[in-house]
Amino acid sequence: MVGAFAMSESKIKKRKFDKLLKQHPNCIYCGGKTRSTSIDHCPPIALFEQRQRPSGMEFPACSNCHEGTRTDDLVANMASRIFPDAQSEIAKEEVEKSIKGVANNVPGLLEEMKPSFLQTKKVRRLQGNENGNLHALNCDGPILQKHILRFAARPGFALHFEATNQVIPLTGGTGVSWVTNYNAYQNQLPNALLQLLPAPRTLRQGKKSVDGQFFYSSVITDDSNMSAHYATFRESFAIWAVCGIDADKISSSEPMPHYKVFQPGFLSQKE
Repeated sequence: MVGAFAMSESKIKKRKFDKLLKQHPNCIYCGGKTRSTSIDHCPPIALFEQRQRPSGMEFPACSNCHEGTRTDDLVANMASRIFPDAQSEIAKEEVEKSIKGVANNVPGLLEEMKPSFLQTKKVRRLQGNENGNLHALNCDGPILQKHILRFAARPGFALHFEATNQVIPLTGGTGVSWVTNYNAYQNQLPNALLQLLPAPRTLRQGKKSVDGQFFYSSVITDDSNMSAHYATFRESFAIWAVCGIDADKISSSEPMPHYKVFQPGFLSQKE
C-alpha cells in the first residue's frame, strides 16, 4: 500500500509538472528564452514550518535558474526565523538546522551578523515594552545584503508573472529592497508603496494555511507593463519589488534602502 501511494503521489506531481510546462514552457527568470525543466516554488518550501507549504506560487524554471537559488534560500530561511522566537522543539530544531546550513555554505555571514555596540544599544531602547524579546543583529553587511536582495528579486519576477501572466523580458527587470523588523518598529517602511497595495494574501490549500509565516500583496498598471509587490516573512523581514518590461524605467516612489535592480538571467550567473 505504501509503494502504491508513493507512486500515485509521484504521478500527481508529474501531471502537475507537465500541465504547468505545457501552459508555460519557458523559464520566467531568464526572459522567457530558455526551456523550463523544473517547477520552482517561490517562496521555497524550506521557509515554512516542517516544510508544510500549501500549493500555489509555482513557476516554470530552467535548471540553471532553479539551481541558482540555493544559497540565497539558505540565507533567507535563517533570516525568516529570527523573530518571533521558536516555541516548539521542532521549530527550535529547524532554526538550528538553518543556522548550520548557513555556517556550512555561506562563509563569513554569521560573523558579519554579530551586532556592534551601537546596534545593541539601539535595540535595547526598545526593551521594556511589547518588543522586549528582541535581539540585536547586524543586517547591514555586504554578504547578507547580497543574498537577501537576490532572494527578493526572485519573488519580484514570480509575482509579476502571477499578476500579469507575462514574463519579464530581457529588456526589463526588478528593482528590490528589504527591511528588517527593527525598521518596522521604527516606522521606516515604504509607506507610499504600501498605500497602493490591496490587502495582503497568503498561501492556502483547504484548511492548510501559512498565515503568520508569509503574506504578500501586488498591484499592476493598466497595461500590465509594470507591477509592484510587497511580501513579509514571519515578523523578521519584508521585501518589496518594482517590476517592468523596461529596466531603465524602473523606479520607486520614495527612496529605498539597499535598492538594486536585477535583470533576467541573474540567477544563472556566477556570483
